[in-house]
Amino acid sequence: RDLQAAVEEEANARSRAVEAATQLVRKETAKATATCLSEMQSRVDRLTQQTRESMDESRLELEKQVQSEATARERGLALVRKEGDDAALAERGEREALRSHLAKQMDSLASLSKQMVEEVAKGL
Repeated sequence: RDLQAAVEEEANARSRAVEAATQLVRKETAKATATCLSEMQSRVDRLTQQTRESMDESRLELEKQVQSEATARERGLALVRKEGDDAALAERGEREALRSHLAKQMDSLASLSKQMVEEVAKGL
């Protein structure tokens, strides 16, 4: 019986040792997992912040490009309008000059016609 009691006590002691070792492994595993998760969360937070900053920079750059293109387009349209206005003014000026020239020619022709009528009247 002493032997059986000693064997049982040895088995119980080993069982307690195994249970204590298992608890220690669980505790260390939980601690390592928590540390790993914390490090991973820090990395995710850092990458998220870097991504946000990069996206903000890209958005600002894109907004600058859009504004620059809009400004260039407006300048181009203004230039086209000015060139159109200048061309219209030039065309108007050419028409006025042509009208003036035609009016002078008509006056000259009328004067010549009048002279011819007077010449013919004198000859009759």
